[in-house]
Amino acid sequence: MLRKLQFLALALLLLLAAAGRHGSSVEAQAPKPVSKMMYVLPHYLQATGSFENDVASLRQRLGEGRFVRVGFSHFVSMSMTDWNVNVTDRAAVRNALGSTISTIDSLVARARSNNIPINLSILTAIRERIDPVQFEAGREDRRNMS
Repeated sequence: MLRKLQFLALALLLLLAAAGRHGSSVEAQAPKPVSKMMYVLPHYLQATGSFENDVASLRQRLGEGRFVRVGFSHFVSMSMTDWNVNVTDRAAVRNALGSTISTIDSLVARARSNNIPINLSILTAIRERIDPVQFEAGREDRRNMS
């Protein structure tokens, strides 16, 4: 199961990379690489309910400069809906990861519209949450759940 989840995570990253090639290039949007660049990316807790206000507050409290960019980090829980998905079929993988991809797309769009950097941490196999793939893997062979 771990190998399948690793493969699915890789497939998700490849899908996101391919999507970036069809739209505007990521390289054109990113600041020029500078060895002294520092990113301050605290975990976003949705404190006020208004993302724009939270961005403005963070920038005011921490400040930004030529070599300092302020943004947010987000944890994205990867949820797979189909244990029997054909991992060689990109469309099927994308469909099975639809909610995860939708979450990532909305977070990236929000960061772009507010001109802030974003850090996404993709989480899999969280103990207290279980998606259909984890359930079926455990049902197929209990050793997958250890």
